[in-house]
Amino acid sequence: MKSFIAIILVSLASLVVVAQEPSYLPPTAVNIIRTFGGPPNSMFSLFEQRGWVPYKGVGCDDASTAFEEGADGKRYGNNEYVEVYVLIQHYKPDGKFTFDLIMQNALPQGELKEYKESAKGNIPDGVIRTVTEKDVNNGKMIIKVDRSGCIMSQHSETTTIYFKSYAIIGATLVGIRAFYYSTDATFAEKLHNEVVGQIKKIGFK
Repeated sequence: MKSFIAIILVSLASLVVVAQEPSYLPPTAVNIIRTFGGPPNSMFSLFEQRGWVPYKGVGCDDASTAFEEGADGKRYGNNEYVEVYVLIQHYKPDGKFTFDLIMQNALPQGELKEYKESAKGNIPDGVIRTVTEKDVNNGKMIIKVDRSGCIMSQHSETTTIYFKSYAIIGATLVGIRAFYYSTDATFAEKLHNEVVGQIKKIGFK
């Protein structure tokens, strides 16, 4: 099954610009970027935001070993920040037919099921993986936990948590994903809940 955004017939511009709409990321997120979005129309709003949420993770080393430079010129380390992606599809009254079609075909649920099945395979050598599914606010989440050994580092092993979730809030479909270095899987649910809370609080015009 293709991603549930694929049924939307719109040409997306490949943009990396500062977000023009309010931030729907967790309140502590910084360096909010709009990675792509469709042109405004009477049927729906479609865009993705990403940003960095402060979080002290622990990989094979306590200090960050990988960095990404944000649009603000700051370097974001993998053990100090978690990069969170939020995809939003908000359907207006003129887009009710398309939204109803998505709901009838359970496309968000199907996409998450595909992610779950994919996560169960292609496990690298030396990695111990667990995959769980859970109910979260207004949707579901898949959490993939990878444990692997470390070589010549401060710790004998490291844990990486990947998650992907969706939420349905009225006529708004939300996809959320991120990964971080920690054994605390509850942080994934916290990020999901904060995004859902932001959308409910801010809403759409």
